[in-house]
Amino acid sequence: MREAPRTTLVALAPADPLPEGQDGDPFVLIRRWQDFLEVSGRAGPNTRRQYRRYLLSFLADVLKDPREITEDEVVAYLAGLDGRGEMRGMTIRALRSFYAWAEERGLVANPVRRIKVPPRKYGPAPALSPAELERFLAAAGRLPDPRARPALELMYATGARVSSLCAVMPQDVDLERGRIAFRVAKHGQPYAVPLGPRGLRAARELLELRDWRPRNVRERRPTLLGVGPFVVWRWCKAAGGLAGLEVHPHLLRHTFATRLAEDPRVDVRTWVELMNHRDASLLRRYAAASEERMRKAVEGL
Repeated sequence: MREAPRTTLVALAPADPLPEGQDGDPFVLIRRWQDFLEVSGRAGPNTRRQYRRYLLSFLADVLKDPREITEDEVVAYLAGLDGRGEMRGMTIRALRSFYAWAEERGLVANPVRRIKVPPRKYGPAPALSPAELERFLAAAGRLPDPRARPALELMYATGARVSSLCAVMPQDVDLERGRIAFRVAKHGQPYAVPLGPRGLRAARELLELRDWRPRNVRERRPTLLGVGPFVVWRWCKAAGGLAGLEVHPHLLRHTFATRLAEDPRVDVRTWVELMNHRDASLLRRYAAASEERMRKAVEGL
């Protein structure tokens, strides 16, 4: 019987250490950039996450070190993206943020300095009619999860984005003062909204259900809703199907904004604050000036 050949172990020399400091590894650069955005308050958690994903998606497609990217490579990549959606604009924003940060520190040449973010083209904002809204909420009340209707009703009553509402903690609701605080918000700007009768009712129901969870769920999130954005999307789709409507969470925010914008008692500054917008530039999208309203406006001149 032949003896099996012996395996000879060869001692390998240790690999050269990575360059000292934090400029040798592109992923370290990305982490430093993300940390700077957080500490400086220039971007909220959701924006930082989006920027990171768009940057990494870009690098995964070009397969190059971010310090070696040229303007022509960026332009060629952007040309391959659909200019009608948000992907091209978001990619440019992410790249501009990263490369501006890196250029200021002398780490790279900025390949996107001359590439501008295309202006967004907004059409009239879609909104549910009062009858459609009530039909949708009634359908949400028929879902097996008792949190569905009050959660969607609170989203409409406050105009909150889904990520903001899902981050609300029970202590962020002040029933005595009739206010709800949103600690997670776009641009990293927390804000608070007064609660009207509809919002108070929905918030009170959710507080009463703070310990409720489905039987197949071992533990729930400690938040007011106890679920994440995916579940809220699922509630919208299910309730919309029962009501014969196509509904997504942001449509409830659109409906909130439209109701406020069309109410002559609500001034522009109040609308901006309730929407947590930086300015009133989007007001025209929600308050379409009809021929009848414009005619009434000039009749007294």
